[in-house]
Amino acid sequence: MSTNKFVSAMTTGDVHTENGMPTNSTSDSYLLDLFYTIGAARNLSESEIVRIFRVAWDENPQVTRWIMMYNRDVRGGQGERRSFRIMLKEMANIVKLSDPEYNVVLSFIQKVPKYGRWDDLFALIDTPYQSYALSLIMDALYKGDKLCAKWMPREGKAHHDWYKSLVSFIGITPKQYRKLLASCTKVVETSMCKQAWDEIEFGKIPSVAHNKYRKAFIKRCGTRYAEYIKAVKNGTQKINAGAIFPHDITKKVGSAKVFLKPAPAGSGLIAAQTLKPLLEAAGIKDISVKILGANNKRNNLLALLEALKELKAYVA
Repeated sequence: MSTNKFVSAMTTGDVHTENGMPTNSTSDSYLLDLFYTIGAARNLSESEIVRIFRVAWDENPQVTRWIMMYNRDVRGGQGERRSFRIMLKEMANIVKLSDPEYNVVLSFIQKVPKYGRWDDLFALIDTPYQSYALSLIMDALYKGDKLCAKWMPREGKAHHDWYKSLVSFIGITPKQYRKLLASCTKVVETSMCKQAWDEIEFGKIPSVAHNKYRKAFIKRCGTRYAEYIKAVKNGTQKINAGAIFPHDITKKVGSAKVFLKPAPAGSGLIAAQTLKPLLEAAGIKDISVKILGANNKRNNLLALLEALKELKAYVA
């Protein structure tokens, strides 16, 4: 794409935003259009997502795959499930088993649980890659993968069709399947059901679980939980919030607007100095915070506090 062609596409003003401001219907690159559109595609129809994906794929399959994985990445990307699964299924239907791109697609599928979730692989049901996807899940379960077991469908629950496909593929009974998941799964709910409160390691519990079961922890193991909360406030313990918010969080107070985005483990607090004390008090270790709007310290802090409430990862 020539520079003049790009500049021309960027100056058309042929459509308008929801606020009535002129913008451009295309960048004249299907790849750029996909990258721009897919992060805010929750209200787009499946057919429209497929259309945008298809033309980008025709332009450059490799770059399209990069955009797909960025769209799904729960830590360093956009963390979108629906649009990614639609594109994953479409890619599987485009690249046949005899296609030169076949091995590249297999490698891509292997990375899906790392950047997304294990249940993303069920998007490949009724595609040429169904058996490969289910075999990856089966291998992970028999190796005792806890995350894989966590995201597996249960009998009689949501996605019962996924459940039937997986049980049939593995070749086990519903009872054997339940035992297989139970052998892999050691989540806080397991210890709670067994009344084994002393087994619970608070530092390893996701922050969503802290928010959900806080009253139970206080009631059943109040002294130990109080000591843990004190340690979080002192900075010697942390709340496990590695990837609890797969989508950016935006909050506005007055003219101040803050954006919260998950950061890779070890990144630390990527934020203005004035905001770090509040983040530290909340027990957050890895996060990126950006400020837009007027530089009003009070409103910035209030907006951050509202965002942290939505994050449900702060310690009251």
